[in-house]
Amino acid sequence: MKTFILSLSLSILFAIPSSFALNVETSLEQKADKVEIKHKELPEESRMDIIDKYHGAEIIKAYKETIDGEIVGYQVKIKKGPKTWVVIYDKDGNPKNKVKPE
Repeated sequence: MKTFILSLSLSILFAIPSSFALNVETSLEQKADKVEIKHKELPEESRMDIIDKYHGAEIIKAYKETIDGEIVGYQVKIKKGPKTWVVIYDKDGNPKNKVKPE
């Protein structure tokens, strides 16, 4: 009986924080609105990153991502020859994903 009570209290103890954390995470995650922009509207850091890492790549499309009107990042589709990549930048123009050109 003591073992049952101990295991029950431990399961309750560990279940409450994990369910609380789950609710906090889902409430913090929001879907960003994506608006197409001209490549000249990208932060200079992201344009320089494309020039440095993807020599000769052409910017096909650029998007600004916002949540509640605040810029949270950028998404840029680039192309070099037959290959295309999507590079994601934070609001300051720093790369968030690592894309290795082939």
